[in-house]
Amino acid sequence: NVLDNSDFSDIVDTLVETGDVDPRDATLAFAVTARDNGFGARAVIALESGFGSFAPALTGTTDLATISGMTPDDALFLFAGSGLHDSLVDALESVGDDPMVTDTLAPFEDLLGLDLEEDLIALFGNSYGFAMGGNGLTSEQTDFSDMWALGLIESTDPVRLSERLDLVSSELQFFICNCDLGVIVVDSGNYVSLQWPDAALSDATLDEDPAFIATLELLGRDPTNLLFVNISELPVELLRGPGSSLGADPDDYDMDLTVLPGFAVATHADDTSFSIDFVLPVTTQE
Repeated sequence: NVLDNSDFSDIVDTLVETGDVDPRDATLAFAVTARDNGFGARAVIALESGFGSFAPALTGTTDLATISGMTPDDALFLFAGSGLHDSLVDALESVGDDPMVTDTLAPFEDLLGLDLEEDLIALFGNSYGFAMGGNGLTSEQTDFSDMWALGLIESTDPVRLSERLDLVSSELQFFICNCDLGVIVVDSGNYVSLQWPDAALSDATLDEDPAFIATLELLGRDPTNLLFVNISELPVELLRGPGSSLGADPDDYDMDLTVLPGFAVATHADDTSFSIDFVLPVTTQE
């Protein structure tokens, strides 16, 4: 075992002592799949002794069905994750009473009249998502006035959390520019959404998108975290890049983006294994 080498002994000892993890138990595997609806590659690391204290941060599954069902289908990308509440609590515990952190948070909490952990984080659930879309992305510059952003947070009390996040949003906008940036906060089911700007978004959702459906089929299971990039929604000139010899007509582009409409990177973890997937869905042409 290469980790028995003295060069790695200090690292191994630290992991065993601080995280109750022994990497010398690890086994690695790699697989590639090809199907009618796309390609996938998976790398897996398995630890016979488990991930110890790192397990809570690594394991779990995100509520992808709900998050994708709330995300417009013209999103340029979607990131969905799990473990939001536990990760934030662990982060606060790790900094403890660090003066730099407490001095930074104290004025913010005083301004809002809220305790960050007890009044906000305590209402967070497991899953969360973030997506962006719009027509403002080009190879030359980004016009944010023609873009939209959407944040989704699972909550144990979405009504109360939406009220508090609305307060936070209003105070931050006042602090940043003394203006209304058009951020809206809405509770829906077990989720709270933060949307910018307040214009109506597409009614069609990502869970109905063929490329996204193919991605989930290729993954074959609910991930712990997922990044999906919707190539079909990216401007052709952005993919062409500045200085390209290709003409201005999108028909001059020699790659049919309807065939390769997206790609995804996902992680999945349980008590004894961690994997990372790379997925490239393909749309079959009739």
